[in-house]
Amino acid sequence: LDGTFGPATADIDSATTTVGSTKGSGSITISQLPTGSQSELTINGIDFVAVTSASLFDNSSTERYVTIGSSIDEFGGNLRDAINAAESLTTVTASYGPDTDLLSLTASSAGTAGNVSIATSSVATDDGEGGTKVHNHVYNSGSTLITALTGGTDTSTSGTSFQLKTLADGSIMNNASTTV
Repeated sequence: LDGTFGPATADIDSATTTVGSTKGSGSITISQLPTGSQSELTINGIDFVAVTSASLFDNSSTERYVTIGSSIDEFGGNLRDAINAAESLTTVTASYGPDTDLLSLTASSAGTAGNVSIATSSVATDDGEGGTKVHNHVYNSGSTLITALTGGTDTSTSGTSFQLKTLADGSIMNNASTTV
C-alpha cells in the first residue's frame, strides 16, 4: 500500500434555522384632527376608525374605534392606546410624540413577518412637477404613502450537528454504496 491512509468521515449537517434579527418599523405624522370616520388607518388588516365617541361602538377583530377628542394630541394618544390594545391582532405596538405629532409603529417581534401592511385614507397624486403630492386628511408620512412597516430582517444559520468517523483506516472505509 502506497500513501497515507486515515479514517473516513462524514459531516451530518443541521437544519437551517431562521430567526428574526430586527423589527420592522414606520411612522406617520398626524397632520390634523379627523372630522369623522372617513379618516381610517389600517394596520395588518385591522381598521382603526376615528369617531366622535368610541364608547358608542363595539370593537371587533377587524375594526377598532378611536375617539377623536378635542386636539391632535388627544387623538394621537387615543390612537396609540387603541393600537396597543389590539397588538394581538395587528402584531404592532405604537408610541406617540405629542411634540412632533408623530405616531411611531413597531412590529411586536423581530423578523420579516413584522413588515406588516399599512394603509391610510390618504391619496398620493402626481404633483405636476415629476414628484408626488400626498392629499391627506389626517395621516402623513412625507412625500410618499406608507404601505408597510419596513426594516424587519431574518438571519438564517446552519452548521454541522456532528461528524461520523470510522474506527479503521483505508480506502475501503470510503464506501458510498447502499448495498453491503
